[in-house]
Amino acid sequence: MVFNENLYMIGSTLFVLGYTCATVRGSDSFTYESNSKKTSEPACYGSTYTSFVSLSCLQSEVVYPLEVYVGAKPNSTGCLDFENDYTEHDEDLKEKCCRNINETTDCTGEYKGPNRTLIIETCMGLSLCKNIHVVWESTSNMSCSAEYHYKSTTNYAYLDYFCIKKATIGTPVRNHRYQSRNSGMFYLTANDINSYKSGMLDRNVTCSITASTNLSTIEVWIMDLRFRPESLQKVVIYDGSTGKQLGGSNHTRPFLQPISSSSSINITFETVRSSDEFLWLGFAANDAYIVIACDVSDGTQITGDVEPLSQEKSKKYINLYFRIAIFKTQLDTS
Repeated sequence: MVFNENLYMIGSTLFVLGYTCATVRGSDSFTYESNSKKTSEPACYGSTYTSFVSLSCLQSEVVYPLEVYVGAKPNSTGCLDFENDYTEHDEDLKEKCCRNINETTDCTGEYKGPNRTLIIETCMGLSLCKNIHVVWESTSNMSCSAEYHYKSTTNYAYLDYFCIKKATIGTPVRNHRYQSRNSGMFYLTANDINSYKSGMLDRNVTCSITASTNLSTIEVWIMDLRFRPESLQKVVIYDGSTGKQLGGSNHTRPFLQPISSSSSINITFETVRSSDEFLWLGFAANDAYIVIACDVSDGTQITGDVEPLSQEKSKKYINLYFRIAIFKTQLDTS
């Protein structure tokens, strides 16, 4: 089996074994969680640092931050410079300026400042992420409409994010088999999703990823990859006879990136415990469901986002159980 470590990033383009994938920021090319996409309520920038943005999912879900945005209201709206400038007599104006996004007149865009990565890292894998300080951008760096006049800086911020079901997220553990529901995504995280913030764990396991039909192509997505430049983590993705090791000096921040496409995928995890390194991979197949088997033995049960039994099927299994129990009792007493 050929092993190749030529996985590296130059500028904003990822080069993998001779082919190129554009870096994906946001969800432009990632369409699998479109039904779970949310936009946070915006919050205005405050000079007292008491204004916050919050992201919220159900307890059975986790936040996957996509992008941080900033916005500016036209000067004609009469919005104040800071949120703490509003008084109790300005509630209607505050609601208009700080809690609503007007896609027609507002000047909005991606926040490109240094705090973007910090915000994404902070909220990744939580069910509730609150107290995110409102960031700002100079409107001179944005493509604002010439029809309106804006202040020199933006006055509110918000985020786009996914709420991803925990039931669709597994971890590479021996004798575990996972299955996605229908043609949806299934994910593997280096740690249990409820302990994602704890980082990497000791692993030595190989997981095979297959599709329910032989004609389907499996896509592999990097949802989050943060390894130190001198990292001891070894995660290798084999698509056919070629291996690609994840990591390198440029994989030190969260990003959403397609990395491989093949009919058969195997991944080896030779990882060590580390509280400041993180890994989250996603898998999907066209018109098929995903099956992930990690060093399984015969009789391994399927877990993950599988379709629950209907009420009718549950009754049938219960009745069968009692019939078997009665029959066994009759045998024991005969």
